Amino acid sequence: MSTKLHCLSYDDEPDNRLVTEIALSEKGGFTLDVCASGPEAISRISAFKPDLIILDVVKAPCHCSVEGLSLANSERGSSDASRA
Repeated sequence: MSTKLHCLSYDDEPDNRLVTEIALSEKGGFTLDVCASGPEAISRISAFKPDLIILDVVKAPCHCSVEGLSLANSERGSSDASRA
């Protein structure tokens, strides 16, 4: 039996989250954790230990404290990020 890869997806648009969930979880076979904000994604990364992180990097003027690119840059230096 193969192990499912874990994917964490962060997008503030509900429609984008739904499309991601259908494509990766239902069709792609990933174990998926979908987040609506950067802070939510940050809080889930260490426990979920994703193999793949999909970030919303094209945003309107930021209405939250963490944008996708900031999250990517912060995770790039983490020890878990070296697995990718």
